[in-house]
Amino acid sequence: MLPDKYRPKMLSDMIGNREQVAEIRDWIAAWKKGKALLLYGPTGGGKSLAIELIAKEMHCELVESHASDNRSYRQLKESIMKASGQRSLMLRKKLILVDEIETLESVKGVIELIESSDFPVILIGTNPYEKRLFSLRQHCRLVKLGKVRHDVLSRFLMQVNVKEKLNVPDSSIYGISKACNGDVRSALIDLLYSCPAVREYDEDVFNTLKIIFRSPKIGDIREAVSNSDSEGIVQWLENNIPAEYTDPQEIASAYDFLSKADLFMARIIKRQSWSLQKYFIDMGILGVSASKKQVRNVFVSYARPVYRHNSMDGALGKISKKLHVSKKDARVYVTLVGKLSQKTDIATKLGLSEEDMELIK
Repeated sequence: MLPDKYRPKMLSDMIGNREQVAEIRDWIAAWKKGKALLLYGPTGGGKSLAIELIAKEMHCELVESHASDNRSYRQLKESIMKASGQRSLMLRKKLILVDEIETLESVKGVIELIESSDFPVILIGTNPYEKRLFSLRQHCRLVKLGKVRHDVLSRFLMQVNVKEKLNVPDSSIYGISKACNGDVRSALIDLLYSCPAVREYDEDVFNTLKIIFRSPKIGDIREAVSNSDSEGIVQWLENNIPAEYTDPQEIASAYDFLSKADLFMARIIKRQSWSLQKYFIDMGILGVSASKKQVRNVFVSYARPVYRHNSMDGALGKISKKLHVSKKDARVYVTLVGKLSQKTDIATKLGLSEEDMELIK
């Protein structure tokens, strides 16, 4: 997959947020005990990746802890202290990274860790301005990593387009860069699926889907999946389960397996734990296949998956700007905007496009 091939290997490979990355590096170099760094911003901004690459460049050992796995203060403390207390074989400095801080149960506990840690502590979240995080913010320097600008992303996609010989028109690349909402990974996936050669790929996928949905042999399914893009196949399965399965229990079971597989993929991408790939395949693809009670001997026309971007984020941004509220609070007004649009020109006043209104409605 393109996202894996073009994942930055060093800081100079990152696109966007250059000033913020330099600020993070300077903070780590001048770190004083008792203070932490809090990175925040939308998904896809490269927060975790930036810390990983900075640690690599500064020859630091990265000690990671995910708050969703260690929610209580005791679990978090044991996880971090055990890792940070171990003597590094290379005698390198260490960075303590705590991700997903919104899920923490004890903010007070994290503050104690910050004050007692002998290594720089870096926290990552999406919205540090929640009321429960007020006391934590007083001990942190906040740095926001924003979305990659669409013009910067366009230039990057054009370079990939030429290097991979995809022959995607410039007009399509401009559209992808604007629609992906600053998510580089999503943009690369869409670039691949905009390639003219995707028609040949589609034919291979159709055959793979047929084997997954209808073959009773696990060996045949594994072989078919090994010759395809397993992550992409899951998206095709998600879109075509209702067409292939008609029994409500079959459909429910298939989607339940896919939801579990999605959790594994999120963990794989976030932590680069590719050893979990086998569980992703077993849970998702084999789970969908095992959900069928009997094979249907009817023709099914499989449809390509629809890649949906977080376009609502753009509409929320426009509403929040006009009403002078946060994007989170702007969600409260979405239903009202939809109702008012039937009798008033509320869309024009809020600067909402036709696409924004379709999503809202």
